[in-house]
Amino acid sequence: MTERRVVITGIGAITPIGTGVEGLWEGLRRRESAVRCITRFDPSMFKSRIAGEVADFSPGDHIQERRIRRLDRFSQFSVAATRMALSDARLDPAKEDMDRIGATMGTALGGVAHGETQYRNFMRGGPRAVDPALALTVFAGAASCNIAIEFGFTGPNSTNGMSCASGAIAIGEAFRAITRGEADVMVREAPKHRSLRSVSGHSPLSGPCPPATTIPRMPAGPSTRGGMASLWPRGLRCWFWRSAGELWPGGRRCTPKFAALDSPTTRIT
Repeated sequence: MTERRVVITGIGAITPIGTGVEGLWEGLRRRESAVRCITRFDPSMFKSRIAGEVADFSPGDHIQERRIRRLDRFSQFSVAATRMALSDARLDPAKEDMDRIGATMGTALGGVAHGETQYRNFMRGGPRAVDPALALTVFAGAASCNIAIEFGFTGPNSTNGMSCASGAIAIGEAFRAITRGEADVMVREAPKHRSLRSVSGHSPLSGPCPPATTIPRMPAGPSTRGGMASLWPRGLRCWFWRSAGELWPGGRRCTPKFAALDSPTTRIT
């Protein structure tokens, strides 16, 4: 079987430096670090108290209110970024074969932050205080499953939990699904949402952290150089991948908007 070439036709971004394609690009052009003191919980007990947090995300801009209540922040990131990528790719799911559209995700801890909140609710108020949908939101596969539910995609769907390597693995899985003819369109994401538990696990690996007021303007990314603590930029980038050269509904031929790939490990062109 002849393997098909893969092209990236749409992007959705929710990142510490900006939301959406335009927001992400402007954030890169500013050349400013988004690393700040953690605000989503009290980090004072840890050596590392800094991270790249997403500050300007409003789920109501992308998700219906009734759905927001059923999704934790981890899944909200995924659904919202997918909607952005759909718009960016000008792809109308209603005109597509849903069995040929899939999603592959990579994550380290899934919705563990929501699980921590519900644990505290349980300790204060017992079982009745726990979110009834907890089991559907805390597991790693919640992201790809909620994308399928939200948009009706019934193609290949999977999430790997290989921590920091999960995003790269998701790239390979999405690429192979298209080249092998298992799908025509794949959503690829690697949502991350930092929690108290995850910082607790990484903190022993970190060096001494300077006060937030003295954090240098460094690029946001994992680093332990120069005695700095580990940095955790969080959010996600969603890519829509499609097989090159195929006709879209209405006779419009699929061409690369952002990139074309011959393999998941070669240089993007």
